[in-house]
Amino acid sequence: MTSARVGIADRIQEKIRQLITEFTQGSISAEQFDLLYDRYSNQLSLATMPHLPDQLDMNDAVTTIALRQATSARAVGVCIYHHRSGIILETLGRFDVAPYRLSRMLKVIGKQLAARAYVASQTEKIDGGRWLAYIPRTYTTAVFLFYNEPPLQHIRILERLHHDFEAANQQFLNGESVDTTQLARPYAGIVSQPR
Repeated sequence: MTSARVGIADRIQEKIRQLITEFTQGSISAEQFDLLYDRYSNQLSLATMPHLPDQLDMNDAVTTIALRQATSARAVGVCIYHHRSGIILETLGRFDVAPYRLSRMLKVIGKQLAARAYVASQTEKIDGGRWLAYIPRTYTTAVFLFYNEPPLQHIRILERLHHDFEAANQQFLNGESVDTTQLARPYAGIVSQPR
């Protein structure tokens, strides 16, 4: 293998190491990791084949960037479920998921909270590359709709926002019914319209 090919292989291996670091830090999802790792692995196999020319396809970098963008998680909607009243208080953005689709998970979360158990945030793949992220707190659960799997880093940000939502609105959320016109909405800026 020529020194040019060794250099290309070294650069691809560095990309793989960086990808592993990004995944372990929670900045990319497992789904995104798998796609990008497969791509880099294929590039590395090509770079180390003895019969190929030293110059690899220059479109690889552009294609990899496009793949990364296409698989990045995008929050497009959120609904806020109130545990005490058992209703969805409001929906922001584009949240086109039928309520029955959420009911099983919301009942499980409600039972765990009633038993004063710790309830961790959870994600669930639904259809068409869409994911739901359930972020439970004391009075409410925020359910976010994503296109593509949200990485752990996104979930941590949503947990902080939902904590702030409940802290700001505690006086309104503590009762049996909630006047939604009084609620602070820290989520409004993070739900975007799908491309």
